[in-house]
Amino acid sequence: MNGVLVDSYVLLDLFTSDPNWADWSENILDKYSQTNSLYINSMVYTEVSIGFNLKNSVAIYCGSLKHSILRIFWNIWASPVG
Repeated sequence: MNGVLVDSYVLLDLFTSDPNWADWSENILDKYSQTNSLYINSMVYTEVSIGFNLKNSVAIYCGSLKHSILRIFWNIWASPVG
C-alpha cells in the first residue's frame, strides 16, 4: 500500500466545515484512502494545531475523522547524510 501526505488545507477544510471546500476534501480523502495510507507530517501537524486550544486536540480531531490518518515525524535538525 502506498502513502499520501495530506496537506493542512485539506484538514482545515474538514475541521472548519468550510462551505466551499469541505465536500471536496472529504471526497478526495475517500478516493485516496481506498488504495493508500494517509499521513500528516510534523509541519502539517504544527500548521493545523495553531487553531486548537489543547495540545492533543489535533490528534483527537484527526481520530474522529472517517479516515485513518497517521502521523509521521522526523528530526528536522538531524545532520545530513554523507
